[in-house]
Amino acid sequence: MHNSKARRPGAHSGRYNELVAALRYADFRVLWVSTVSNQLGQGIQQVLLGWLVFEMTGSGGMVGLVFAARSAPNLVIGFVAGVITDRWDRRSLMRASVVGMTLCAGLLGFLVSIDRLAIWQLMLVTFFLGAFQAFYMTAR
Repeated sequence: MHNSKARRPGAHSGRYNELVAALRYADFRVLWVSTVSNQLGQGIQQVLLGWLVFEMTGSGGMVGLVFAARSAPNLVIGFVAGVITDRWDRRSLMRASVVGMTLCAGLLGFLVSIDRLAIWQLMLVTFFLGAFQAFYMTAR
């Protein structure tokens, strides 16, 4: 049996009211919008990286290897990133991480646009993307 109060149509839950209340704070709005934007970009990037690697190599194994290169920094420097995050200003670290991820994505886009992207370059830049993401996730 579920023992909840019946709500009238159009009534919002307490969780909704909490979100609306939190959105009244400018700092929270900035954090929320930037986090949603970042996660959307990460999702799009994930799909496009897989597609790009498969187009370049035709190998599902290489797609997995590139994603392993992106995930490796979380295992390798995740703890160090946590310690640094505890000692530095989180906002500055988040900004620096986003700038780093943006530069990496821009470099990939540039190399693709001039048709000069090799798989080793893609793996290297993807590794750095993962490193910046490790810092971003711990600072968030």
